[in-house]
Amino acid sequence: MPQEKLSQYERDFDSSKPSVETERQQQQCTVLIVDDCPEDRETYRRYLLHNRESCYTILAAELGKEGLELCVCLKPDVVLLDYLLPDIDGLEFLAQLQSRVMEKHPAVIILTGQGDEVLAVQFLQAGAENYLVKGRTTADQLHLALNSAMAKTQLRGKLQQSEERLKLALESAQIGIWEWNISNNSLVWSDLVGPIFGFPIGYCLPTYEALINVVYPKDRELITQVMADAIQSGTEHDVEFRIIWCDGSMHWINSKGKVHDDRFGQPVKMLGTVMEITQSKQAELARLEQIQREQLVMRIAQYIRKSLKLDEILNTTVREVRQFLQSDRVLIFRFQPDWQGTVVVESVSPDYKSILSTTIYDPCFTQTKIEPYRNGRIFAVEDIHTAGLIQCHVDLLAQFQVRANLVVPILQEENLWGLLITHHCSASRQWEQMEIDLLKQLADQVGIAIQQSALFEQVQIELLERQQAEAQMSWQARHDALTGLVNRREFENNLEQAINNAKTHNQQHALCYLDLDQFKIVNDTCGHFAGDELLRQVTALFQSQVRKTDTLSRLGGDEFGLLLDQCPLAQAQRIANSLREKVQEFRFVWQEKLFTIGVSIGLVIIDTYTQSVAQALSLADVACYAAKNRGRNRVHVYQIDDLDLAKQQGEMQWVTRLAHALEENRFRLYCQPIVPVFQTELKTEQHFEILLRLQDETGNLVLPMAFIPAAERYNLMHLIDRWVIRTLFATLGLLSSKTKNHSQDLYAINLSGASINDDQFTEFLHNQFALHQIPPRMICFEITETVTIGNLSKASQFISELRSLGCRFALDDFGSGMSSFAYLKNLPVDFLKIDGSFIKQILNNPIDSAIVEAINHVGQIMGIQTIAEFVENDAVLEKIKALGVNYAQGYGIAKPCPLERIIRNS
Repeated sequence: MPQEKLSQYERDFDSSKPSVETERQQQQCTVLIVDDCPEDRETYRRYLLHNRESCYTILAAELGKEGLELCVCLKPDVVLLDYLLPDIDGLEFLAQLQSRVMEKHPAVIILTGQGDEVLAVQFLQAGAENYLVKGRTTADQLHLALNSAMAKTQLRGKLQQSEERLKLALESAQIGIWEWNISNNSLVWSDLVGPIFGFPIGYCLPTYEALINVVYPKDRELITQVMADAIQSGTEHDVEFRIIWCDGSMHWINSKGKVHDDRFGQPVKMLGTVMEITQSKQAELARLEQIQREQLVMRIAQYIRKSLKLDEILNTTVREVRQFLQSDRVLIFRFQPDWQGTVVVESVSPDYKSILSTTIYDPCFTQTKIEPYRNGRIFAVEDIHTAGLIQCHVDLLAQFQVRANLVVPILQEENLWGLLITHHCSASRQWEQMEIDLLKQLADQVGIAIQQSALFEQVQIELLERQQAEAQMSWQARHDALTGLVNRREFENNLEQAINNAKTHNQQHALCYLDLDQFKIVNDTCGHFAGDELLRQVTALFQSQVRKTDTLSRLGGDEFGLLLDQCPLAQAQRIANSLREKVQEFRFVWQEKLFTIGVSIGLVIIDTYTQSVAQALSLADVACYAAKNRGRNRVHVYQIDDLDLAKQQGEMQWVTRLAHALEENRFRLYCQPIVPVFQTELKTEQHFEILLRLQDETGNLVLPMAFIPAAERYNLMHLIDRWVIRTLFATLGLLSSKTKNHSQDLYAINLSGASINDDQFTEFLHNQFALHQIPPRMICFEITETVTIGNLSKASQFISELRSLGCRFALDDFGSGMSSFAYLKNLPVDFLKIDGSFIKQILNNPIDSAIVEAINHVGQIMGIQTIAEFVENDAVLEKIKALGVNYAQGYGIAKPCPLERIIRNS
């Protein structure tokens, strides 16, 4: 409407009030008052402007047609319409308003001067939102009526928008709406439902049963059950099922619906929607199959990494494949070199026979068919009777009830190891690409498993061999190889534990030190093989007599240790004597020779007073040595006040001192001249015996008789002999480099039995002669008669070998052992040193004199020169001279002095 026309309608209002434009800027609701009475317009205007909760934009018109124009142009939100207008009444105004304003017409509130309810109903039916009675309406009632009208207008607008959006959404999503009348079983649906079910637009199936007939047969029971459950529970349903179109194609449908009840709570109808989900469902199923296939491959791959046992891997593979593909039989076929093969694993339905372990030979499987499989050929047969196979191959498969066949090669490092085969026996089968890809992936996994299994088996073999070797090494480190008993180191560990237990728990144990008697006779007479066998048999004898809780050990040579666990002295003595008796009764036979042996046993108690392993072993060793000294083949118990044992302990203390002396080079060489008895035999060369002294920790010299017994007892003499030879040869070598005047001198060196029995000793001598350039003729080795007779053959061989180099030999202490002169026939010695015990009493004892005379006489006859020891004075010298002895040695001739002094004076 023109602005000037609008201003005319506003002239009746108070000029002090805000303008229409100002009010529009402030208000949220535009109200058009259509009333031909100025007083009424002013009243409603005042009601609206003085409302503090809401503000309005107010328009006014006197006539109905003018009000219609304002509605078309300005689109007010609410019209306060007077029922009786000069040009048109309220009903006509409503009719024209609804026809002229198509999109959104304002809410209309009728103003009437009469409270006629019939008239009010007419207006409401015509489209009015409410009616008010003039003169009886307050400002609050007006405000409430306006708010109610506005709310209804907004709700109606939203509902209209919602309906439009819903319609658009249903059309876009191709969703159809259906209604099923449960009472009369009739079915109606929207136009979109027909095409969803494969029918033309507008076509509708008349009944629920007709709809069920187009559902895929396997899904009909599902639909029937879902609908029945929904009706019974009154809940919504959401179900997916398949239908068959008229052209035979299958489609997936999603149906949602809800049951509606009557006023009595009885279900009368069901409303819902349907939509086709074929593409999304097929994609979902494809994804699901892909996931299941990947999970299967991953599961088997993980099992391969976890198990590494080929049989388990292959069995798991065929079982999983048959379950996944729903096949009748899945097997793995392994080739033999002649291209026959065996079914090594199988998973088969109970309806068909097993062919596990069956050996199969296909005469049609020639070399030309092998190569494609090596190159990864996949052989898929939907039906053996229609695939054009060679008849022999058809016959072969038919005997195993095979109808469809899928074969994938299993390759191992480019070699055809075997085949992964799937059989379908009940009917023909079209193999999908997914199934083929699956079997190929699994065949590759099996190939990896075969390789890993072979490597694992090889590693296991190597690991087992290494473990066995380590166990053997560990066993060897703790046991004696000859007897199988624990060795000295392990025995000492057990002994240490026993000592700790004795101190901690106040327990008492017993330690036995066993040394075989007459073992050396067997060893020297029959050789080491016999000695080893004797030790093994004695070990078995000992083991049969001791308890399982005891520890038996071979400590070395023919010595054994026995630790008796929790054993008091009396019981230990019984066990020790039982062992001694059994050994005494034992007879050893070797090459028709019979030997009787014995055992000397030292026994010591392990208790809280035992200090250490070394002390316990030392005491037991001393007690064993005492048993030997007292006649052998007996048991000797260590006692604190035992004098003999104290002596032996003293010898044992020398072991450590001698070892330190060797390390610290504290031995000293002395020498004593050996002179001719007859001056006519005096020659230019000199003859000396090399003697040994020990400088102790305080610097004092110790004579050999204080430490030699301990050295002999504890196997240190061969080390001392070598020290003497090295030191003497080095000294003589230095002297020879300065002068040649002493090359004719003779130096006598005492050798122990340990050196004579040492197989490496002669090699050591050769090296020393070569190293220091000492002429062998300057050296004379003295060997005691006792050592020589103890091993006559070994001594004779030793003497002969060194005499061949130019060395000379003297038989020392001759006569002390009351030996037979017959031994001299087999000993190529140069000197006989008559034992000093005869020389000392030669002046007062006729027997000693006669013995000396006899020894000298025999020596002269055999061409062996004699030497008298312990010549203490001139009277003795004259006596041996009268008897014809060749050489004399003793304090009456010259006392021993340091070797350095003799060298220096020379």
